[in-house]
Amino acid sequence: THVTVTVKDNVMKVYKNGMLVGTITDGHEPNVIARTNNIIGAYDNDGMIRFFEGTVGYLKMWHGVELSASDVTALFQHRCAAGEFIDSASDACSPCGPGAYSESPGSATCTLCPDGKTHFLSTSSSASDCSHDTVHSWNFMGCSDG
Repeated sequence: THVTVTVKDNVMKVYKNGMLVGTITDGHEPNVIARTNNIIGAYDNDGMIRFFEGTVGYLKMWHGVELSASDVTALFQHRCAAGEFIDSASDACSPCGPGAYSESPGSATCTLCPDGKTHFLSTSSSASDCSHDTVHSWNFMGCSDG
């Protein structure tokens, strides 16, 4: 699940998978303070530290910039890097794997290397990586076919 939160003055918006799912107008921007430690994924509830139960796979913060709805949608659509694709079954980014590539971030599929060519990389963002022949004729220690 891709979650984005924006805060501007007293308006807070929550987006899930690129879609606005909630807005409140009585919130407030976080205070700007100097800290020696920052905790992400936890909050203090009357002296009891509560931790987020899950995984934060990627975190990015913009200071002084309010993302528009189209910015949030673009972040969601392009969350996978070039060389990866969005696995529709898990809604997660997966590497294209050997023999395939994706040139653009946010790809829904990978492109197979041209016929007769491959690569052995876990991720590839270019057809130029497909530089290895797929069929090799090997002759070990002078042995003939058969």
